[in-house]
Amino acid sequence: MEVTEKKPKVSVCVVTYNQEKYIRQCLQSIIDQVTDFDFEVIVADDCSTDGTRAIVREFAEKYPGVVKPIFHNKNIGAYKNFIFVHEKASGEYTAHVDGDDYCLPGKLQNQAIFLDANPGFALVAHKMEILNDDEIIGSTRSNPETIEIDYLLKNHPAFLNSSTMMRRVVWGSLPRRDLLLDFHIYIHACICGAIGFQNKVLGVYRQGIGISSSHNLLPQILDAIDSAKRSTVPRIEEFMRGAKAKNALSYSFSHLLRRDYGEFSKSILIAWDFGSNRFFVWCFYKMRKNPKLLRQLVVLYKKIK
Repeated sequence: MEVTEKKPKVSVCVVTYNQEKYIRQCLQSIIDQVTDFDFEVIVADDCSTDGTRAIVREFAEKYPGVVKPIFHNKNIGAYKNFIFVHEKASGEYTAHVDGDDYCLPGKLQNQAIFLDANPGFALVAHKMEILNDDEIIGSTRSNPETIEIDYLLKNHPAFLNSSTMMRRVVWGSLPRRDLLLDFHIYIHACICGAIGFQNKVLGVYRQGIGISSSHNLLPQILDAIDSAKRSTVPRIEEFMRGAKAKNALSYSFSHLLRRDYGEFSKSILIAWDFGSNRFFVWCFYKMRKNPKLLRQLVVLYKKIK
C-alpha cells in the first residue's frame, strides 16, 4: 500500500547567502516554534562561500523531513532565490523569514490562527523589534488591524517581509516578474482581499544588512505601484501618484545624504512628476542644481529635529 506524505499546514521559506553569523539563530527560532500543526522549513542557500551551507546541512540532518535544504550550484541572485524557494512551498500558508532575521515564540501559531479565522484576508503581518549592532533599538510601526490598498500605498513600507504569512493560493495567482519585490506581493494581496496586521512583536529584524539597504530599488517600487492599477478602489490613480512621489522623495533624500548627486537628481525629478504639490518635493526640486548646499541644510534640519 502506497503511503502519501502528509502536507504541512505552513511552509516557512528562508533565503540565505553568506549569513553564517546569523543563520543558526534564524533556523533555531523557527524550529523552536510551538504549534498544533505540522510545518516545514525550506532553506534556499544561494551558493554561499562562507560557513552558511554547513550550518543549513547540520539542521537538515538534525531535523529530517522538517528542514528541507536547497543548495544552488551557482549564485542566482536574491530575487530569483526568493521566487525559487516560494515555488517549493507545499503548505496551505507560506511564511517568509530572511536568513539574518529571526522569529519570536508564538509567531507561526498566531498567524495561522488569524488566517484560519479570517478567510477574507490574503496575508497577515506583525510588528518586529529592530536589532542594530546586537542592540534592540526599537520596533517597527503600529498599523490598523486591517490594511487595504490605499493605506498600503500611502505608508509603504508599513511592515517587513520577515513578518509575513500568506495563503499559498495568493502566491499562485501572483503575476510573475523577473525582479519581484515584496511590495508586489503586498499590493497583490490587497487586490485579492486584505492584509491583516497584528500589533504584537513576533520577530526580530537586523537593520542595515539586507539587500534593500544597499540597492536602489526605486524602479522596482514604481513598477509595484503600477500593479495597483488592477484594483477597483475609488481614486486608485490618486493614491498611486502619491505613493510614487513619496518613494521617489525618500530615495532622493538617501542619495543626497550619501553624496550621490546624480541619483539624487534622477529621483527628485521623478518625485516632481508625481507630487509637485508636496512641500519637500517642491523644495528639493527647486534646489536640485545646488545639491551640496541642500545636503548641508538637510543635515542641519535632521540635527534640529
